[in-house]
Amino acid sequence: MKELDPKDYYEYLNYAMSNGIIDVAKLVTEVEMNKRQELLEKHQYSIWQGSNGNWYTYLPDENSNHKGKLVKKCSREKLEDALVSYYSENEKTPTFGECFKMQQTYMIEHFKITDSTYYRKDDDYNKYISGTELDGRRIDSITESELIVFFDNLLAKHNGKITRKAFNNVKSLIGNVFVFAKVIKRYNCIYTKELLSGIIPNRRQLKKKTDRLQVFNDEEVDMLIDGILKNHRDSIRHMGLLFMLFTGVRVGELAVIKLGDITADYRLHIRRTLTKKKDENGITRRVVSEYAKTETSEEEMMLSDDAIKALNRILYLRKVSAETSEWLMAENGEFITHNKFDKCLRKLCGELNIPARGCHCLRKTYCSELLDAGVSEKIVQDQMRHADSRTTQMHYNYCVKTYDAKRKAINAIKRLDSAI
Repeated sequence: MKELDPKDYYEYLNYAMSNGIIDVAKLVTEVEMNKRQELLEKHQYSIWQGSNGNWYTYLPDENSNHKGKLVKKCSREKLEDALVSYYSENEKTPTFGECFKMQQTYMIEHFKITDSTYYRKDDDYNKYISGTELDGRRIDSITESELIVFFDNLLAKHNGKITRKAFNNVKSLIGNVFVFAKVIKRYNCIYTKELLSGIIPNRRQLKKKTDRLQVFNDEEVDMLIDGILKNHRDSIRHMGLLFMLFTGVRVGELAVIKLGDITADYRLHIRRTLTKKKDENGITRRVVSEYAKTETSEEEMMLSDDAIKALNRILYLRKVSAETSEWLMAENGEFITHNKFDKCLRKLCGELNIPARGCHCLRKTYCSELLDAGVSEKIVQDQMRHADSRTTQMHYNYCVKTYDAKRKAINAIKRLDSAI
């Protein structure tokens, strides 16, 4: 008899079933019985019948201080049915959603991500993946084509409302879950790196980026500075806004700078940040993380002359108010939270009649002004404390010139002496 090619198995089996050579019902029964026996052989606990006629055994239970969880059934057959159901369910690989939760726990327990990253990923999952078909699928059953369909549906559902950054965050989240499942948990799932790198949305499907509101232009910067110095020079919160404008520090970093973080030669060492964490009641609170946002965020940065002037004003206001807190930006002994700075900036924008923006725009403005002034890209990257120079160029490089300044710049080249 010739050796069969595995590709021909289905053809022969289908022929045998169609022509009555194989009793399908009998075959299914035998397969199910064999599966049942294999599952029962996994059970390592004894099975016994009590004096009352009931049948007993234990099931594994990590929370039990005894042998395990006691199970009681009125017959041995029903007891074995319960065992088969238990081991059959535990034999299955987890769903994508379950793998995501396992990965989150693993990453936070091994200090691979910060609390803020943990909650950001949770938010992204709940917003874009939770409740979708992908969420409930077994990780080993998801195919490449299904992933492609998932992203097509995601873009269709959030058409024009999802930013490129948010879309890339979802791609990164999904890719990391598959890597965790495949490498750490050893589940037999697909390799997604090449697939995800090839999923590139059409720019019309993404939320249009409004550069106008990403930074403050030159005129608005002058208005901010003038407005603070004329009307709010005795407000430590407003001087904190100036300090951000002249340093590019993140608002969560500014809130928890300590006096000892600033050296005698005016270098600033970012050592911590304000982040989110849920307490034992599930309520999200702001807590101080003794780590900066990233490893490179902990690098020292130089303070410019303008930053030093803002800093000295802050130190003067602390002295006038008899503030003794170790926190640089403090009121009544407590550090000023990020949302108070944000509200302060938005209120100031309203006073000056310019579009309201958040504190992160001050960081982007600082970076853009340095690049526009011709400062070396490496120096700018170091000041921004970015690990990758592409981050500086792609997400923090904007034009801060006013309309008139732009017109003057493009009119620097003149070829025609008179009207034509």
